[in-house]
Amino acid sequence: MQINLRQILLAACVSVIVATTGLTGCKSDHDRTAGRAWDDRKVARAVKKTLSNDPTYKYPDVRVQVFAGIAQLSGFVDNPDQKAKAGELAQRVEGVHQVQNALALKPQAEMQSRTQSNAPSPTGSSTSRHYYDATTTPPPTPYNTPPPSSNPNQP
Repeated sequence: MQINLRQILLAACVSVIVATTGLTGCKSDHDRTAGRAWDDRKVARAVKKTLSNDPTYKYPDVRVQVFAGIAQLSGFVDNPDQKAKAGELAQRVEGVHQVQNALALKPQAEMQSRTQSNAPSPTGSSTSRHYYDATTTPPPTPYNTPPPSSNPNQP
């Protein structure tokens, strides 16, 4: 009788474990199944590959994320045409149902060259920084000027 009771108890425990596992499914912490998460990663890789294989642009600064078939593009591109083309390319990938194009334009080269030169900023002050090495002397500042003499007899 004791063996039968152990067998019944073991069978009941196994049944509870199997039922619990079967009823909960394979949910991830982001409310999508493991299979859906796998598919989204696969689609994201396909979008990234499509963008990098484009003969016109290579999109090195674009990040691709996919959630439930919605592809989100983020990062930086050089011009508005490149942004539009990235959205079009992503939309053509199998498994993409919608594209959220959150790409931003990189700062223009004119602005970069202006900040690197000694051209004045819109406020009129110089935007360049001056660096001094051991062979040059920096202009006097409150930090590197000697303190005034405290002896009234010395000039």
